[in-house]
Amino acid sequence: MRWASLWCVVAGVLLLLALIEIGVRTVFLPRYIRSRYSTQTSLRAWAGGDNLSMLMRALAQRPSKKFVAMIGDSTMNTLDPNEVELPYFTQQELTGRHPDEQFEVIHGGIMGLYATEAALMADRYIGSGVHTIVWGVQSRAFPIAAPRANVTHIRWQMAADDLWRLYRSGMGDWWLSISTPEQTLSGLVAGSWSTFDVRRQLREILWERLRMRLPQTWAASIDKRIFADGVASTGPRQNPLRRYRINWEDFGPNPHWGSIEAVAALCGDFLDSRCVLYAGPINPAVHDDYVEPRVQEYFLEQLRQAAQRHGVVVADLSDALTPDEFREPMFPGQRFDPIHPNQAGRRKLAQLLVEPILRAERGAGLNR
Repeated sequence: MRWASLWCVVAGVLLLLALIEIGVRTVFLPRYIRSRYSTQTSLRAWAGGDNLSMLMRALAQRPSKKFVAMIGDSTMNTLDPNEVELPYFTQQELTGRHPDEQFEVIHGGIMGLYATEAALMADRYIGSGVHTIVWGVQSRAFPIAAPRANVTHIRWQMAADDLWRLYRSGMGDWWLSISTPEQTLSGLVAGSWSTFDVRRQLREILWERLRMRLPQTWAASIDKRIFADGVASTGPRQNPLRRYRINWEDFGPNPHWGSIEAVAALCGDFLDSRCVLYAGPINPAVHDDYVEPRVQEYFLEQLRQAAQRHGVVVADLSDALTPDEFREPMFPGQRFDPIHPNQAGRRKLAQLLVEPILRAERGAGLNR
């Protein structure tokens, strides 16, 4: 009798979970995606990367278009809400030059994004049906001391098909070097169990309704406890004894450099090489003190080798902008901002990116 009662409880729990899963897949997800990801403006991986999973689901449900996913860090963005960010300038340039094409640029710029996370984002974008990948990256994205958990939760969200693409492209060992068994297991569970995958969104909606019935002081206290962001967003600090901020000792060869090969291999195997990897601009006013020459040369050589092996398009835009095309410095003691373009710089960068994007479209797979 005891075992029979236990099995009844287990069966009841499984039935309840199955009913919740059906409700999430048939009711919650379609309505949530339609309400929050119904316009191009909202199709962006923002909010610290927490909504990446929902973004990928939204892309998979959109009408068939030539999605161009732009992946990068804060150099794509602006702090001024009245200014235009790089992906939207790129959308304007592509539409203006080729109005007959159905290009739609997806904003994937996340502040503090490291190279390993960018590569995993590219993998998930490919699985969501994007047509072209554009990755803006600099040598600062490959620190030896980069924490395992950075600014997104993406290492915990890699489903079975995402991992299959990595292994199919020969990047299985690289994945093992940058992840933990717990992250792999979490992604496999999230990929097959939608309720687990969108648990944060479900929690937020339920809490929004519940908090209206609670005293304000209680609600504020609970907000801090259950919605505190535990994702690390700070990178390695500069060693004051180093001449260069980006130096060989802190940014030399390490597993994170494998991200370039990962993105190029994924694009070569699954996008017919429709991929642009561009080296982001560095302010000429600080170039001699910002990045050590052999780090920059190693970085550019990795890009060139990826292009040769997988046929992707590489653009070196590290010297593309003038000092007056970078924004004002944000921190005391800085005379110049080393890497963040201003509005004029972002517009110029978008104009320079159109040709490499179109070259990747025209020559897809021809150089392999």
